[in-house]
Amino acid sequence: MSEPRRFRFKTFKWHCDVWFHDNRIESAWDEWGLGVSKGGKTVLKEQIQPHLSETKAFGFRAGTPLKRAVVSACVAAAIYFFAPGAWARWALLPLLAALYPAFIGIRRLQTTQWLNIQTKDGKVALALNVSTWNGAEIEEFRSFFSNWIK
Repeated sequence: MSEPRRFRFKTFKWHCDVWFHDNRIESAWDEWGLGVSKGGKTVLKEQIQPHLSETKAFGFRAGTPLKRAVVSACVAAAIYFFAPGAWARWALLPLLAALYPAFIGIRRLQTTQWLNIQTKDGKVALALNVSTWNGAEIEEFRSFFSNWIK
């Protein structure tokens, strides 16, 4: 039995280690990378399809900053339109307060890319978030998987 090959990927909160043994794949999730396993999965080699599928999604990593920006902008509009003339300048405060959360929210927009290892009945056995991997690392994984599954 050879030494298992390990791959690691991270999401915003979770870190995942995936080990490819000769006859199975094991994964373990770790919250915030603290070294404490929060669960995992084992899939036998004979249950896996011989090809990978790919999924991409576009969205927020965390959407609350944009919600704060929208609320601040609404408060600014309400102050501007409903306050007496001299008080309308105070609408700039919530408008300025909306800029930072809007900037953070826009920065958190991202495309997430996943490589899926599927079982023979079509269900996802393991999904690897490869958004932070470069093209060479993704190609190395694809090459390793195609050699491992043979």
